[in-house]
Amino acid sequence: MKPSMGDERRAWHLALVCLLLAAVAAAESTPIAKLGCQDRCGNVSIPYPFGTTTDCYLNEDFYIACNSTHYDPPRAFLTGSNIEVTNITVEGKLRIMQFIARDCYNKSGFPVSSNTPSITLSKFRVSDTDNKFVAIGCDTEATIQGVQDAKGYTSGCISKCDSIDYVDNFTCSGIGCCQTSIAKDVGYFDISVRSYNNHQGIWDFNPCSYGFVVEENRFNFSSNYLRDLQDVTMMPMVLDWFIGNETCETIKTKSSGDVCQGDSSCYNVVNGSGYRCKCLDGYQGDPYLPDGCQDIDECKDPNLNKCEKICENTKGNYTCLCPKGYHGDGRTDGTGCVANQSGGSLIIELTVGLGVGITVLIAGSTWSYWAFKKWKLIKLKHKFFRQNGGLMLQQELSRRDSSTETAKIFSAEELETATNNYDESRIIGRGGYGTVYKGTLSDGRTVAIKKSQVVDESQIGQFVNEVVVLSQINHRNVVKLLGCCLETEVPLLVYEFITNGTLFEHIHNKSKASSLTFETRLRIAAETAGVLSYLHSSASTPIIHRDVKSTNILLDDSYTAKVSDFGASRLVPLDQAGISTVVQGTLGYLDPEYLQTSQLTEKSDVYSFGVVLLELLTGQKALCFERLEEDRNLAMYFISALKEDRLVQILEKCVVDEAKIEMVEEIGSLARRCLRVKGEERPTMKEVAMELEGLRMMLEHHPWEFALLSLKLTIIAAWVAAQPKLDIPYPFGTGNGCNISRNFFVRCDTTSNPPKAFLSSTDIEVLHISLDGYLRIQQLVGFDCYNSLGRSSYGESYSVSNFPISNTRNKFTAIGCDTYALIEGTVGHTYSTGCVTFCSDVEDVINGSCSGIGCCQAAIPKGVRNYVLNFDTRRNHSNVLDFNPCSYGFVVEDGAYNFSVSDLSNVNFNTTKFPIILDWTIGNQNCTEAKLDPKNYACKENSVCIDPENYNCKENTSCINPGYLCKCLDGFQGNPYLSYGCQDIDECQTLKPCNETATCDNVSGSYYCSCPEGFEGDGQKNGTGCSPKVKSHQSFPTLLVALGWLV
Repeated sequence: MKPSMGDERRAWHLALVCLLLAAVAAAESTPIAKLGCQDRCGNVSIPYPFGTTTDCYLNEDFYIACNSTHYDPPRAFLTGSNIEVTNITVEGKLRIMQFIARDCYNKSGFPVSSNTPSITLSKFRVSDTDNKFVAIGCDTEATIQGVQDAKGYTSGCISKCDSIDYVDNFTCSGIGCCQTSIAKDVGYFDISVRSYNNHQGIWDFNPCSYGFVVEENRFNFSSNYLRDLQDVTMMPMVLDWFIGNETCETIKTKSSGDVCQGDSSCYNVVNGSGYRCKCLDGYQGDPYLPDGCQDIDECKDPNLNKCEKICENTKGNYTCLCPKGYHGDGRTDGTGCVANQSGGSLIIELTVGLGVGITVLIAGSTWSYWAFKKWKLIKLKHKFFRQNGGLMLQQELSRRDSSTETAKIFSAEELETATNNYDESRIIGRGGYGTVYKGTLSDGRTVAIKKSQVVDESQIGQFVNEVVVLSQINHRNVVKLLGCCLETEVPLLVYEFITNGTLFEHIHNKSKASSLTFETRLRIAAETAGVLSYLHSSASTPIIHRDVKSTNILLDDSYTAKVSDFGASRLVPLDQAGISTVVQGTLGYLDPEYLQTSQLTEKSDVYSFGVVLLELLTGQKALCFERLEEDRNLAMYFISALKEDRLVQILEKCVVDEAKIEMVEEIGSLARRCLRVKGEERPTMKEVAMELEGLRMMLEHHPWEFALLSLKLTIIAAWVAAQPKLDIPYPFGTGNGCNISRNFFVRCDTTSNPPKAFLSSTDIEVLHISLDGYLRIQQLVGFDCYNSLGRSSYGESYSVSNFPISNTRNKFTAIGCDTYALIEGTVGHTYSTGCVTFCSDVEDVINGSCSGIGCCQAAIPKGVRNYVLNFDTRRNHSNVLDFNPCSYGFVVEDGAYNFSVSDLSNVNFNTTKFPIILDWTIGNQNCTEAKLDPKNYACKENSVCIDPENYNCKENTSCINPGYLCKCLDGFQGNPYLSYGCQDIDECQTLKPCNETATCDNVSGSYYCSCPEGFEGDGQKNGTGCSPKVKSHQSFPTLLVALGWLV
């Protein structure tokens, strides 16, 4: 039977599909081994530079012995060793199995078995980031000794308990299990464990002590391990591997030696001495093989791209597109794809059809003419691109880590349309560097378009400089750069449009000045100072604005400050305090020191800001020829008024009427410091910003408290512990009836200056109280000191509190080079844990590292309320006395202490106080129990009860029940313990979640976005937004008309 045409077509389609699938499968199976080499050993993949046979690995360090003789499936081992390899990644990780150390006893307390496993690595290093040293047992001291960078290394930890009932699963904080960090650059170690009491009294549930290095993410402690770990001999561990012993910078100078292949880069390792390779962003695979890094097709995986409609893959990246009939950037995190508005009538469609037909006919007959014109236009645009500094801009951006890839490159036609061919009526400002037009883009956004003046070499530099500077700035109070255009005769920059004009207009236009209240003026000053502080201190490269003035500070509808005009700004290398430049700026704002020396520093901006601050206070212009000659300069006028004690006479009326004189004097004092002639005597912008922000806080929250104003401003930047006033939120309180119970009483010691807060009747000083269920206190360190004759002094830190020490926010830390540190206490029962730290030379110790060499850390068990610190030593510090006479131990808030080598020899370290976090809860009932007693239930309206996790309460123990916390419901904020303390959040004002075209309606605890008539969508910025409703139209008549004209 002869097959039909349809059968042949289906067979052809099937063959084509199979061919395509085969091609895809081939493309996706990226090789990981060298050509002709084995890429697996049993269940382990062997990527190059590793290999199992000659010529298949980079060098002997990367040889993997694949043992198929004794194992089925085969097993992989590191060359010349019994170290079994279970996984190798090209990211530099090699997983192995390592033996466990054990020390076992019989019921009578006699040893029955023990071992001391070790590992020796000729090249690779034990990963300090992926592994932990762990000890398990209730009568256990475990020690790891090794070699770190050719020097001796010792660390360890201590674990004790007297009943398995007190041991928590999944918690390794000293009760049945302890752990400590691994030092960097460790290539050899051995592990030993010992018992204090030969496991007598606990033998029935814990006959052995164990110690091992284990991959942190592969180990979860179980109380069953105390009894059952005898049957386990090995644990997974991670090694860091790397190439050679040279840095990337060194190998790049050699003609051969760099093993990083195409589409990859080299980076130096931090654990060991050598380098590794990695595929560039947008690529994946083996960077050590030729063509090993293959392009990632982000379009195939929706999790890898942010395209709304169409995704087009490119080399190392992807592009989002919108289908025909839509416009926008096509990204879910951008403008998306918005349907073009349709005319909706048949007449319009017929007209469009006729137009299309005629256009096609004309285009067909004159194609050569248009091609020539297009060629000329392209050449002209290329000329303008070079003329406007396009090549210079590309070079500058390529040298910097910038965010300019998010800025759009606009076409000349787009901006001509947006400004109605740069109509004079669209001009909204003129400056020294160009003219600014108001424009409307095709997507409806209103923008400001800055058109530079006639181009010369210096103008090109300023234009390029402004783009480079703005590309590095990401701040809510800086005018956002949306893009640029280089295709026109003069360069163009496109900014977000700021609706409310300049600060200069609002200050000096009396009809507008009335809207600037003192509070608004202070906020504008604080926001502007914050921007300049960010530019000087927080930007990737410090930036000096160089033209700070009120005309360059824009205001939006909410009078939020937006700093603009970065054409004169300069980037300052991190290793320089200033740079020499041709003097630029505006008279009246210009730093006199900069004017005389041409040396531009960050303090030049401080001076200019001081003048702006005076404008806000006085309402006077920076330079005014209507004043007497000696007073024409506002800075001189102000300083003269201060000296003559007539400050109030020159202030703006609203400042006099609304502000307290004490606060105005503080601002005036700040302005005067900013205007000092010598730059080195001026404050930094960070100090100015913090002081102004502090004044704002005073104005908003404590308007009556001006007697302590100067004191508060002096210490506002200090740690919370140093603040003179502590916010004490209910359920805490300082007087009778002001706290929920006796445990929440805070004693305020007013004899101190400033006053200090203490917990109840204790000497525990309170630094901060949070409604999230924690409070910060401070505590002295414990110490154990020696001299040449032996122990010279001993101090222990003993803490008593009704609230437990947070096990998630604190660490037990010990410092010393001959130190066993033990923390003992109660959590409803006794517990002991600790760590071990040794070193033989101060040169072995590394700043910031707390992994057993000079410093060690251990976790805190749950529910600890009382603790005592004890110390032990091997040699009474005799071998390290000259640089470390003492051992120290303390509990400290995690992250609040950074170890320093100098602490080892600091004889006054024992007087140091460190912050500790306590967890607090209400009562001793959980939420379910507390709700049964409505009269005493603490959670008020618009709040919810939550049970905390940081307690160690079990049945049949003396542990107090955990208590509960209250939290405001989503959409509310405030104090959930006060009646109506949780207030509705107006998301429409704070979050502004709705699309520009949508209406935002606030409701209790939430909000709604609604699109206007004729639009559809959820109305949210992060959702579908609002798109014009697309009506279905008959396109068939249009098509017929168009075809008719063509025929």
